[in-house]
Amino acid sequence: MPVKHKGAPVLIGVLLVLVNFLLHLLWPGSWLAETELLLTVGVIVALLGLLIGEVFG
Repeated sequence: MPVKHKGAPVLIGVLLVLVNFLLHLLWPGSWLAETELLLTVGVIVALLGLLIGEVFG
């Protein structure tokens, strides 16, 4: 079964990393900026998207 948008998880991961960057600029003392949660989740989603895209692509 071919996947239509196999690059979507990578784009979502990059978007989460960019949101994390903007969060650091706009609200540096917030909980999300201090824990770097969006950065971690974004990198994991992007890497898994690359791996899964290669396997099923």
